[in-house]
Amino acid sequence: MRGIKIQSHNRLTAAVALGGLFLTSHFPVQAWAQSDGTEISFSAGVSYLTGDFGADQDTDIFFAPATIQFTGDRFRFVGTVPYIRIEGPGIVVGGPGGPIIIGSPGAGVTTESGIGDVVLSAYYLIDPGSEAMPYFEIGGTVKLPTANENKGLGTGKTDFAAHLDIFKELDGGTTPFATIGYRFRGDPQGLNLKNSVYASAGASFPVSEALKAGVSFEYEQKSIAGVDDLFEIVPFLSWQATDSLRFDFYASVGLTDSAADFSAGLSLRLSSF
Repeated sequence: MRGIKIQSHNRLTAAVALGGLFLTSHFPVQAWAQSDGTEISFSAGVSYLTGDFGADQDTDIFFAPATIQFTGDRFRFVGTVPYIRIEGPGIVVGGPGGPIIIGSPGAGVTTESGIGDVVLSAYYLIDPGSEAMPYFEIGGTVKLPTANENKGLGTGKTDFAAHLDIFKELDGGTTPFATIGYRFRGDPQGLNLKNSVYASAGASFPVSEALKAGVSFEYEQKSIAGVDDLFEIVPFLSWQATDSLRFDFYASVGLTDSAADFSAGLSLRLSSF
């Protein structure tokens, strides 16, 4: 297996995509290093998102996830507990893959905050057995409804997601990657949220020995009838400050009303071997 080990997406899960969760779980290409053995790592991040999401007034979201990850030879297990603050007209609620559009604006702009939904993920690396072949990573995620539904911090329902990542480091260090996944959403009372396909494609490349840069193009099917599918562009940087300390930065530009107009985030990762 050439001594590869996970250091810590999805989507972010996804994704997304929200800050530290986005970079620690969404891109396996950002999660691998040339080292052996097991590892426990801790990450903390902050993100800010803003957009109108098709409403007359903007929604602003502050998201701060804390993440612990255990990595073995081919497995990694990730748990994330976030703090979330949402100010807006009630058209979206928070989610681990980004804001979820739930319908028409409420009576006015409100501000709510508290613990968000806990996210648990497991990933398995498939070794191709040949340096000419790409790596595959299979991942599964469950979102637990720990956020306060009455405050609009979550849907109050359990969600599941599964995805496949493919990536390969080329000569010179450039690494193209792609993801395809499917999200199963629980339906809150009075709403019929749609399950959705999500996908991404992009590449990272070395700027220096310690710094990598990249860009990803993100897509997800709409969560509710009558709105656009999500499209956004996400540039990112990853700086390995020391052997055990890494900083990840990202920004995003939304191309449809289902995505935030703009977001930016920073996460810090500390590993212990």
